[in-house]
This record gives sequence, C-alpha cells and structure tokens, in this order.
Amino acid sequence: MDKETVAQFEKRHGIKRGIVARLCAEGQLNAKKFGVAWALEPNQADPRIKKFEQRGIQGDVIATFDTVEQCAKEIDCHIKNIYRVLNKSNCKAGGFYWTKKK
Repeated sequence: MDKETVAQFEKRHGIKRGIVARLCAEGQLNAKKFGVAWALEPNQADPRIKKFEQRGIQGDVIATFDTVEQCAKEIDCHIKNIYRVLNKSNCKAGGFYWTKKK
C-alpha cells in the first residue's frame, strides 16, 4: 500500500506544520514512524473534522459526508476544489457550498 508523507497530508488538508505529527503520535492518524519522519496510510481524513456538509443556495444541508473524497465522488468534482471552498461563504465547488461540521 502506498504511503503519504506528513507534508503531503498537510498540503491536502491545509493543516499547519507539526499538527499532523502530533495527531500521529496521539494515535489519531494511522501512521508509522520511520526514523524522525512519519508515513501515513493514504486517503485519511483530518481526524479533527467529523463531517462535511453539502449545502444548497439557501444554506440548507443537502447531504453529510465523512470525507472530502466521498463528497467529490458523489458530485463528480475534484477534491481540491472542495477543499478550496470549505467554509467560504461566497464560494462553490461542483455547484454547492461546503462546510465542515465539528
């Protein structure tokens, strides 16, 4: 199985440096330490975020997903587009607004 570096995970989720290493050490991410670096199992969601909500024009919740990958697959949209607009009030991806549900 391919591994994902901490830097790749941080970039994909927009997480500040060092937080992923802490999440790995706490066991919140499926990872192994190799020397001083962590290697993560691929396609993991940020464990600090519980759900992602797909919202309509009026702000109503249309659907809730566990990962951004599920969101993207459901509406046939690129993952990066959804990450770019999460919690931005005037931006849409795939024709929908997206929010993180804590």
